[in-house]
Amino acid sequence: MTSPIRESEVVIGKFLAAFIFLTVLILLSVYLPALIFIRGKVSMGHIGAGYLGMVLLGGSTLAVGLFASSLVKNQLMAVILATVFVTLLEMCWWIAKVTDPPFQPIIAYFAPYMKHFHPFRQGLLQLSDVVFYLSMIYFSLLAAPRVLKNQRWR
Repeated sequence: MTSPIRESEVVIGKFLAAFIFLTVLILLSVYLPALIFIRGKVSMGHIGAGYLGMVLLGGSTLAVGLFASSLVKNQLMAVILATVFVTLLEMCWWIAKVTDPPFQPIIAYFAPYMKHFHPFRQGLLQLSDVVFYLSMIYFSLLAAPRVLKNQRWR
């Protein structure tokens, strides 16, 4: 109750630390496409879109994992819960395949990898996919401090 920082500052700090670490790890692999320039042709737009997609997909997964860790006290349970959340989101793609047409596109929209990352892999930068990942990060980071604030008063 006498903490010098708020719950939202803890969540943002934790997310930024993990996101910067993830971004550095992803950027360390930039030498791989650079090797292709020696003997082949590679579009810089294709590489840039792929790397942006990886950063956004990783950031959204980190945000969902951070939200899951705010729900439980135990770290092992947080890992399990985050895995369940991300798996359920990805299963939306497969559930949509057996769903009737009015609900099929709505359910498929929530699949972060199969629905939204594939255009990045093909070198396409679509605003709808960027907005999906940024909104997933935003809402996960918005919910985590609220959960922590509610747990503080119990």
